[in-house]
Amino acid sequence: MMVNKIEIFVEFDFKGETLNPRTTINLDKIMENEGGIYPLIPTLARDNSIDRYSYEFEIMESAPIMVSKAEGMVTDFVNSGEFDQQGFEAAWKRAQDHKIVTSIAEQFFTPDELSQNSNIEEALLVAYRYT
Repeated sequence: MMVNKIEIFVEFDFKGETLNPRTTINLDKIMENEGGIYPLIPTLARDNSIDRYSYEFEIMESAPIMVSKAEGMVTDFVNSGEFDQQGFEAAWKRAQDHKIVTSIAEQFFTPDELSQNSNIEEALLVAYRYT
């Protein structure tokens, strides 16, 4: 399975210098541990040794987060450097649900039965989401 990663950065001016701190974020790890993506600016600051209680951090917070690289299905949710976080979170959760349901279906049905009746997996998915 391909890992969902993004490299993010912000560009801002501070004390006469243009800064562009960047970091790579493993989105799968965040989604598995947190259930959703938390604000990324504090991680970006930490990874670039920027104090969260500094004026530099305040300026950085006001700059838009941009994505410079993406890997995995997250590439479908990056457009011109902007990240559709809500869209990615929803798609990631659907993919996880589908994996769980598929593994359950494979315990009770043969691959032929599943391919002949795609409604089995869909029905299991609906039932899984309502539990």
